[in-house]
Amino acid sequence: MFVILPFEKEFYERYRVDVDFVGHPLLDMIESLPANDDRQFRKDHHLDGRPIIALFFQAENRNKDHAFDNVKCNSRFSGLSVCGCRGPSQERVFYENIIGNTNVKLIEGQTHRLLQNSFAALVTSGHCYT
Repeated sequence: MFVILPFEKEFYERYRVDVDFVGHPLLDMIESLPANDDRQFRKDHHLDGRPIIALFFQAENRNKDHAFDNVKCNSRFSGLSVCGCRGPSQERVFYENIIGNTNVKLIEGQTHRLLQNSFAALVTSGHCYT
């Protein structure tokens, strides 16, 4: 079996599955970005020092994405900075309606920088590649 995430190889090998890690283009792309300045990213987006969780919504489906409920839930965690990502092809109003009056910060046009600065991400969309 071929896997695209590094942890998958070890996981499947525990169950005696023959696995080859072939890599993931997004991981390669993020690693090839210029050095990251975490302080500048936080300053540019008015974020404090709390760990960042990135949310990538399924904008292709105009119906309610199941991650929307998670946005409202995660935004209540005071120890985290929850950031929704708006890619260049999505309408701003779509995300504003999702986020509403929660503490979720909308980051626009910086998909890869957001990933680079996040300790975790909830991804329900393929637009992470944009």
